[in-house]
Formats: sequence, C-alpha cells, structure tokens
Amino acid sequence: MFLKEYKIEDINYINLLKEEVLQNINKNYSYNTNVKGKMTYWKYFTHHSKNFNKIREVLYEYHIYEAWGNILNKGDSIKEHDHISNPENMAVTASGVLYLTDVGPGTYFKEFDKEIKPEVGKIIIFDPAYRHYVEKYDKEEDRITIAFNGRIKEAYEF
Repeated sequence: MFLKEYKIEDINYINLLKEEVLQNINKNYSYNTNVKGKMTYWKYFTHHSKNFNKIREVLYEYHIYEAWGNILNKGDSIKEHDHISNPENMAVTASGVLYLTDVGPGTYFKEFDKEIKPEVGKIIIFDPAYRHYVEKYDKEEDRITIAFNGRIKEAYEF
C-alpha cells in the first residue's frame, strides 16, 4: 500500500499542531531513536493531545495506535528505518507522516527511489515495511512533522 495522500487545509489547525510539537519535546527520546533530532513521546498525540481528533477524522479508515512529533534543525536527520517492529505486538498495517512545514529534504523511500516533497498539511500513508529516511537537514527553519503507526480498519469498524 503506497501511496495514499490526504490534505489538511486549515492553517490555524496546522499551526496549533506545530506549537504542540514545539512545546512537548521529550529529551529522553530526542536524538536517541532513528530520529536524530528532537521528538515528542511516541504516543504523545494519541494519548495526550486533545487536538489530534481532527486527524483521526481525516484518517477515518485507520486506527492510529501511536503518533509523535519530530523537529529537525540544521544538521539533524532521520536514519533509514521501517515501522514493522512493534514492541507491543500490535498489527501495524499503515504508517504515515503529516507535514507541518514545507521545508525539505523530503522523506525518501528506497523501494521506489522516490522522495516525497514536504507540503504543509500533506499526509502520506505507506506500508510500514517500506524503508525510508530523511537526509541531513541544512536549513535554519525547523522541519516539523507528526509521524504515526496504526492499522487499516476492518469493515465491521465503520
């Protein structure tokens, strides 16, 4: 499953999410995962954010288990990885990224030799087995995203 795309046009909502990422950086996770930058707790947006419900409405086809914010500053990057390993043994069948800024580099997918260009409000959904990364960031402006994992809902869940 690659690539499904959605778009959030409400810039006030996007700015609200950006602020929430900026205000909830977790020092224990920052620079200690595949994200060689700042990040929130893995489940911050699914377990602590009141603002994430609009994302759930847009992505009604999916049950989102975990969602976290990422900030890349100059010199930061995201190492090549996939999302298939899950310590809680949840069936992850969909992963995604919501771009809150439009500064690059984009998310690069090896299997397709394709870089997804960041656009404010763009959400991409992809198979969690696809390996991807973000090259070293060289801009002064923050590159801010929310990444997430979940599963495609079963027919009975609609």
